[in-house]
Amino acid sequence: MDDLRAAMWEDTVPDGCKSCIAGEEASGFSNRDYSIYRANQMGFDYTQGHKLLGQELNISNLCNLRCRMCDSSRSSKWIAEDLLYETDVTSSHFRTTAKLQKSGWSLSSEEAKTIKFLTFLGGEPMLHQSQIIDSLKEVKKHNRLHDISVNINSNMVTPVDDQLAELLIDCKLVDFNASIDAYGPLNDYIRSDSVWNKLLENMLKLDSLAGQYSNIKWQTINTVTVLNCNKMNELYEWLDNTFKHAKQPTPAILAIEPWYLAVNNLPLDVKDTVLQKLIESKAQSLVNFRQYPKNSSKKYWGQHYDALCNYVSGDPAHMPGVDDWREDFWKFTNFLDQSRGTKFSDVNLEMAEWLKI
Repeated sequence: MDDLRAAMWEDTVPDGCKSCIAGEEASGFSNRDYSIYRANQMGFDYTQGHKLLGQELNISNLCNLRCRMCDSSRSSKWIAEDLLYETDVTSSHFRTTAKLQKSGWSLSSEEAKTIKFLTFLGGEPMLHQSQIIDSLKEVKKHNRLHDISVNINSNMVTPVDDQLAELLIDCKLVDFNASIDAYGPLNDYIRSDSVWNKLLENMLKLDSLAGQYSNIKWQTINTVTVLNCNKMNELYEWLDNTFKHAKQPTPAILAIEPWYLAVNNLPLDVKDTVLQKLIESKAQSLVNFRQYPKNSSKKYWGQHYDALCNYVSGDPAHMPGVDDWREDFWKFTNFLDQSRGTKFSDVNLEMAEWLKI
């Protein structure tokens, strides 16, 4: 907290603020903005005494995936590989290994009387459905389910339990954020241990639920890295053609860590190539919108491409030499490929060719 206060006093950017600032500069959207919006939506009065209206919860770092832009602090499945990578003394970027962490959280009866908003993050919240169910039952005892909003971020590997669904349909508003970063095999590569057909099955069930109950909303949340930045057009087109009730996704999360996966750190020649592809994809999305004006989601893709272009063309988050960047990117990628029995060129040959050393 001393370091945070000092950084703000000196008008420098604290490390924890960098992702929000990058998002705001590229697209005008960030988690910071969303938090302010949510506080206003709950009627939070900053001038009055403290009253707990919302909770944002990481129940644990237990997770069933090993996403390549993640680490053991957010996913327990990363622990073994983080330990291995930590001992790689030839790497210029060391990763800190976290242990399995549990918050021991539960919603008290007193909190259930006033709570208006619950956000479940991760790890993977759907591995803690019993705790979420218990918390909603506590709210139900006070006849207040119709007063609360619930937000769940999920990788969609685990389906929504029927008992949880029954409680959610009585809530004021439910928002599911489905973390999907690419179409098909590339998504399974980035989000290691996911199975595309299972994800599709679970998302279709969620889409059906949203079609039946107006208080249940869902959307995909996409994280853009070097691994998928040239393939976003395939994901956007698939989303348009597959789901009937999904909300328009918010602007993509622009990864700034690890630094060798941040798109604005790409070598200049590759940046130019990626930018050209994004510009072409935007032009095609405008053609699609003119052809299918009734599809409300298509009109937003141009805005998403603009945000990606702004981010890709922005100043690097770090200032490494090009050779150092390529070396660390391939060291990290090849380490995981060898550990997981995968190969980057099998799922994104185009980018693999652009980044050859």
